[in-house]
Order: sequence, then C-alpha cells, then structure tokens
Amino acid sequence: MFNHQIFAMSFARTLELLRAVNPNREQQKASFRALFALTTLAAATLRCYDGVLSVDDVVIADDLPNIAALKRALESHGAREVAIARGVPADELLLVLRLLAAEPAAAGGGLASRLSAEGARHIAVLGEEPEHLEHRPVSVTQAFELAALEDAASAAGVGSVADDAGEPEPEPLLESAADFVTARGREGTERAEGTEGTEGTEGTEGTVVAAAEPKTPLEAALSRVMRDPYGPDILDRLTEASEQIHACLGRMELEPALEAIAAIAALEPLAPEGSPRNSYGIVLRRTLTRELLERAAKLLPDPRLMPVATAVLQRGRADGVEVVLAQLTTAEGMRERKAFLAALRTMPHGTEQVIAMLDHKQWFVARNIAELLGEMRVEEAVNDLGRLLGHSDQRVRRAAAVALAKIGSVSTVEPLRRALKEGTPELRAMIAAGISGGPNTRGLAMPLVALAEAEENPEVLREYYRALGRIGSAEALQALTKAAEPGGKLLNRKPTAVRVAAIDGLRAAGAAGLRVLRSLTEDTDKAVRAAAQEALKGADRQVS
Repeated sequence: MFNHQIFAMSFARTLELLRAVNPNREQQKASFRALFALTTLAAATLRCYDGVLSVDDVVIADDLPNIAALKRALESHGAREVAIARGVPADELLLVLRLLAAEPAAAGGGLASRLSAEGARHIAVLGEEPEHLEHRPVSVTQAFELAALEDAASAAGVGSVADDAGEPEPEPLLESAADFVTARGREGTERAEGTEGTEGTEGTEGTVVAAAEPKTPLEAALSRVMRDPYGPDILDRLTEASEQIHACLGRMELEPALEAIAAIAALEPLAPEGSPRNSYGIVLRRTLTRELLERAAKLLPDPRLMPVATAVLQRGRADGVEVVLAQLTTAEGMRERKAFLAALRTMPHGTEQVIAMLDHKQWFVARNIAELLGEMRVEEAVNDLGRLLGHSDQRVRRAAAVALAKIGSVSTVEPLRRALKEGTPELRAMIAAGISGGPNTRGLAMPLVALAEAEENPEVLREYYRALGRIGSAEALQALTKAAEPGGKLLNRKPTAVRVAAIDGLRAAGAAGLRVLRSLTEDTDKAVRAAAQEALKGADRQVS
C-alpha cells in the first residue's frame, strides 16, 4: 500500500536537502530517488489548510521529520494543494521541488503559473481560494481525471528557475532529473489516477482533523515504523513489519506485501549511517528472499503492478537482476520481454547483463535478445550487435541487422553500411524497412542515398526510398526529389519504376514531401502522375 506519512517525510526531506546552504549532492540524489520511487505507486495530493498538513486527507503529524518546514514552504507560496500524478516524470517532480525551495516571487509568477509555463502536465496546484466563491473550485483529484491528462505529452525539460525579486536561487538539486532517473524504466506505468481518501472528519474548508486508523496489521506495523523511522528501536519495528509482510505472502496477498517492501526500501536511503542504516539493511536482506523476488519478477508484465515490482527488484540488487534475466530468457512474447528489459534498465548493471546475453550459446536466445534490444532501441548494444553480424547462424545475423536499423543512431552507420552492401536483397529490404526515421537517424541518410544509386532490385530500392522519407532530413528530401525527376527528355531519362519508388519515399516524408508531390501531378508520364496523385491523397490525410 501507498504510505502517506512516508511520502510526506520523503517529500519534506528532499525539499530540505535542496534548500541547504551547503548541499550534499549524494544525499540529494538518494532522497530524490526515494521520493521518485514512491510516486510510481500512487498519485498523491499534499494539502495545507489552517496549519494542518495532509496527504490524500490523511493528517501528517507535525513532529515527523521536516514536516514543519514543508508546511512553511507550502504556506509561503500560497499553495493550498499540490497534486502529483502517479507516474509523474522525474523532471516535473524536480521542477516543483526547485520552485518550492526558492523564495516566493515578489510580484506575479506564482507556483501554479510557473509550473504551467514550464509545461508541467502531471502536477497541479491550487492556491488561496477567492473570497467571493461560494463553492470550492474543482478539486485537484478531479482535475487529474480529465481526459487531457490521459494523453499527456512527455515532460518538458527543467529550465532555470529565476527569482523575480532578484534573490539568488538555491543551488539546484541536479542539472536535470535524468542524471539519475531513467524514463525508460517507466514503460507500462499507468497514467495519472485519483486516490481514494481515507476516513476522517472534515472542517469547513475540507481540512481533515483526524487521521484514519490503519486498516490491517501490516498497515499498523508500517505506521509504527514511520512514526520514528530512524529511532533507537527501529530494528524491532522493522522486524514486526517484516513479519506482517511474510504473513501477507503466506495468505497469497502479494501486492500489499510488495508495496510495504517498496515503502521500507524508500526510507532506507535516508537512514543515518550506523545502527539505523544497518537495521534497514538487515531486515530488507532477510525479507527479499529469492522466492519473493521471483514472484515479483513475474508481475512485471502487468502494467498496474510493474512500478512496485520494479522497486522491489531494484532493492534486490544483484539477485533482482538475476531473477529478471531468468524470466527474460524464457519469455515467449515480445510484450513480456519488453517489460523485463524495461525493469532491467532501471537496475544497476541490468542493461549490461542483457547485452552480455547476445553471446548465449543457444542461437534463439541470442536472436530474441537482439530483437528485443532493437525494439527498445538500446544504443549501448550497438557494438555487440555489430559483432553479431558475423554470427554463424543466419537467423541471428538477420536479427542483429534489423535491430541496428531500429536503433538507427550515428553509431549504427558503419555496421549497417556493411550489412546493406553484403546482405541478400531480402535482408537489405528488411534493414531499410526497420529504419524508423526521425532526427536520430539522419546519419543514415547519405549511406542510403549512395546505396540507392547502385541498387538494381526494385523492391529494395523502394524500401531505401521509404526509409529516406521517414528520415526526412534535408539531404534525404533532396535525394528523393532528384530521384523523382524525369531526367533528360531523350537521354538519361529515368525509368518510371525508379521515379514511382521515389514518390513512395516522398509520401513517407509527410508534409515535407507535399510540394514535390504536387508538382508531379502534372508530369507527362501517366504512371508517375497517377502515383503522385495517390501519394498526395495519403500525405494530405497524414498531415490533417
């Protein structure tokens, strides 16, 4: 389960570290990682009314670490409610922390407007209520349920946060959250969702004045841990929580057990060195058995459970990596393989161990891993995939070549050039079809242009031109335009098949190819005219 007190303490601790005069970068990173892990479990709304702080209507006691400072920060910014969606991008979470850590602006530019200006889509803020309103505005939880958030774009990068009053800004937590949190680890995470409130008594402004009692023995044990997470008897309280976790596992209640482990693991990085830190290490090592990690790994393909399972497996460290690798090796479907690789990419050395499996003695394992690395566009695998182009099994060679095409970065140019020159027509066509296009693949444009000029197979040529259209760089469009031209009136006239193939590429270029396609609708070659008219219809539909 999502523990509201632990979330509040983690948020407050990260904020205090950010406000420190002489910040400790490693502590900041560890604290932010812990908070970020909690946001994968559930949405959360911080509320501060009448001097009472709550998370999702669960009151947070003032005597918990750093809570008083968090209340002051919210009040100074006039932030009555700060709602954070489940699955919030790391950069947006970092942004709101940096804004709260800075001094409030002297004029204009409040917290909500600054978040909006930076493009934040997964965090909402409500400030002081206008006195003339008889009813409270739409709640933040309701706001997160709007359909627009379901289609939210990727988070904007974190820009500099300047203080309008001219005061120096506190030293930033990091240049960007991407310095230590990987978005790819979030593949399959559910979109933002509201959380159910906990029972309590509301005042006139919705302030909860009494927190609900824990509903289960596990929740009660976790509550006792969080009341003083680093106190002198923490080992006893952690042991009690561990016993309740094992009781849940015995009743086949895997989900609450994993959520409890994830909550305890989130507290561990903040524990002081010595007895508190050792206590967390002892209990987590005892709790994270091989059997539990294997059960957690099997939940990774479930989008709803993937975040908490990943958090537990991350804390399993080397054992966690090993059990996920075992699941990856035996997985039959691409969907399952993607889920396992997504988790491994968030775990230390996980990606390296997956890449090492390209050397597996069984050809189908090497092929499956190559296909997966291509689907996930793991650029770190380029050198090893290039080496597989010389594998003894043709099926492995083909998978490696197509994987390189899907990655399509500058580092793939040389191995792909070699595969395209030496491969069969079928392989050449498959490689070209695998090039997805976009800015990252621009380095492949000129090699494809050179290969297209020498290509005699019409089907392969068509795939080359389609790939150039998807790449869409200036060089690629120039080559397609030239290939679609008729050539001389009598001499050096281009074959109709070549021109029609180039039209296919211009169609793949979308809006960038419209001008040339329109000019070809009046070409003297009937087949070219018809192809251009048909391509123009398709391109217009794509643009609209």
